Amino acid sequence: MNKLLAGVIVGILCLSIFSVFAPNAKASVFAVVATIPVGPYPTRLAVNPATNMIYVNNQGRNTVQAISGATNTVTATDVVGGNPIGVAVNQSANTVYVAVAVNNAVSVIDAATNSVTATIPVAGTYPGSYPYDLAVDPLTDTLYVTYAGLAQVSVIDEATNAVTYTISGGGIGPSDWGVAVNSATNTVYVTGGTGVNTVQVIDGFTNTVTANIVVGSTPTGIAVDPNTNTVYVANRGANNVSVIDGATNKVTATIRVGSNPTGIAVDPNWNTIYVANANSSTVSVIDGGTNLVTQTIAVPTPVDVQSNPSTHYVYVTNVQPTPNAYYSNVSVLAPRAPTMPVGGYSFPTPTLARVCPYIGLISALAVAAVATALCVKRVKRRK
Repeated sequence: MNKLLAGVIVGILCLSIFSVFAPNAKASVFAVVATIPVGPYPTRLAVNPATNMIYVNNQGRNTVQAISGATNTVTATDVVGGNPIGVAVNQSANTVYVAVAVNNAVSVIDAATNSVTATIPVAGTYPGSYPYDLAVDPLTDTLYVTYAGLAQVSVIDEATNAVTYTISGGGIGPSDWGVAVNSATNTVYVTGGTGVNTVQVIDGFTNTVTANIVVGSTPTGIAVDPNTNTVYVANRGANNVSVIDGATNKVTATIRVGSNPTGIAVDPNWNTIYVANANSSTVSVIDGGTNLVTQTIAVPTPVDVQSNPSTHYVYVTNVQPTPNAYYSNVSVLAPRAPTMPVGGYSFPTPTLARVCPYIGLISALAVAAVATALCVKRVKRRK
């Protein structure tokens, strides 16, 4: 019995020590672990967590490149159309969508074969409308398109590759820079862009604008955490991020970040937000539980940022003018424990702050184990 009791206690202590030392969202810091050369002027990217693939546009070459998250190498290049901007992925269908601004169209790419399978005309009667950003609702197989020169949102049925509805009015501005979808609530969020410092809330069931939320100056990037029903908006003109409660459509916090925040992404599994600050050449890491910036990472001229919630890796497009061309890369940020060097792992030093959250659990489990062992011992004595 003494050996059994000792084994139980040792097991509990081992699990407790592992939980204290193991890397996690709160303990990890991020480091640039790779830089991937891509085509000229990459400004948007999208991630497919199911295949660990990343897709980045090349505005200067009218292409989209596929990057393997396992090897950090470009595996395919697809020619789309003039000035491709927004990129979105339907991970369930393994399909990539690209907003082709000059052609007023959306290109559809089969990610399994890396081939363009369809071109969807959008806003064809409005020259210069420039389809800009895209968002996919994988539960309804619906694609939403915003424009840089047209005050509307196009709704596309992914099964037929056709525009089924056009949403206008209700505060939708003429330069809607960003769009995001909360699949859990079937709600779409659109940033007003220059001169329209609001976010439009669209009911995905009725395709109508249900609310306008005042945020900071020149809202650009937008991302949603479906687990917490929280919306995050990068306000480029205010150098901050607005935090919106999706249940009440109210701004609950404003977080100061770097200069000219353009892109924003959420890792819902870690409740962590990433912001690309173009003029500061940094990426801000925000704890969604406290709304505090926990780390600022140096990255050259970041424009867009996306996260893979399966691997927790973060991908950032870099666009920096040089004397002869553009510095065009994708930076890869990886989570590491505080003392983990790039070349290997070492256990972080335990602190009271790291240990305290587990003291209650450790004590309760130890007491329960001892009590159970004593009860078993007493029963055997009675027999």
